[in-house]
Amino acid sequence: MEVKTRAASGPARPDEALTPAKRGKLVRAARQYLAAHDAWDRPCRFDLVCVVHDGATLTLEHYPHAFDLTASLGGGDAAWQPW
Repeated sequence: MEVKTRAASGPARPDEALTPAKRGKLVRAARQYLAAHDAWDRPCRFDLVCVVHDGATLTLEHYPHAFDLTASLGGGDAAWQPW
């Protein structure tokens, strides 16, 4: 899960902070975890939670299954290969 917080009056939305480069880092970390725990047969997905604050008010937006490991690696069998 990735959580991003931004001010309501800010120039960018929180979901815009999840760049392709950040997704790549999350995917690499997930691949290391799956390899370390011999869990390549388990599904791996990523949720995104955005927190927008406007003074003392917080608004949450949850994007379940924002992306998954297979989509990030181009699909096919590539997601299940630890190298």
